[in-house]
Amino acid sequence: MKTLQAFLARLKGLPRPSLRQGQGLGVGLVLVALLLWWAGNRPEGKAGDTVLRGPAPEQVPDFAALPTVSARKAAFFAFLLPRIEAENQRIDELRVRIEGLLSAEESWDEETEGWLADLEDHFGLPSPGGGADRLPRLLRRVDRIPPSLALAQAATESAWGTSRFAQVGRNFFGQWCYSEGCGLVPLLRPEGSEHEVRLFERSADSVVSYMHNLNSHPAHRSFRVLRAAARREGRPLSGELLAPGLLRYSERRAAYVADLLAIMRFNRLGRFDH
Repeated sequence: MKTLQAFLARLKGLPRPSLRQGQGLGVGLVLVALLLWWAGNRPEGKAGDTVLRGPAPEQVPDFAALPTVSARKAAFFAFLLPRIEAENQRIDELRVRIEGLLSAEESWDEETEGWLADLEDHFGLPSPGGGADRLPRLLRRVDRIPPSLALAQAATESAWGTSRFAQVGRNFFGQWCYSEGCGLVPLLRPEGSEHEVRLFERSADSVVSYMHNLNSHPAHRSFRVLRAAARREGRPLSGELLAPGLLRYSERRAAYVADLLAIMRFNRLGRFDH
């Protein structure tokens, strides 16, 4: 019951779009999704799927069981948005601390130096041990991901939460891993390939991993450059503004970015960015 109450509390915090615009998160649709979730309508994993050991992993709602496309989308947004916002809030808090050091006049103590070095290592930056650009360079990586972009990518990568990887592995962003048994083997994996689709115990862990990937992997430098430019110019961070920086997220390149933009515009996801 506590889990149900917590989920309902998250729903109360969702932005409420204008009913005149017709494509909002209808409260009734979200309640339908919630009832189906708690009724246990969830498909079993296919034969041969890896099962995590230990505590029971999180149960993902059976989005495919919902009766309409609108209901599936409403439930999908209601499920993922609180997890995206929670990770963005954690990143915002890191930024505040770094910005505080940037404006501080006194030298940093040993504990702060160690914290910075650990943070630089986590975000894929070698610890320079000094330099005027040290903190600004770190801030270019420690930054939020627009919710509209995260939702559009999750919808694309997980087929709106209905894919085997989302339902069984709680992986909503198509993250790969490369050690045997680390995830689910794609049914159409090319011969000679060794990658698997990573397993997560919680969908929130998938969100954390996805955001860290965008903030640290060399392939997504263009994304971070666009975001840093927007920060310098005082422009709000939006999914539509930053999506062109993700050409290397998919082998489909420009077509992939075009799909993300179409999803964001059609579903008015920009309302979640501000």
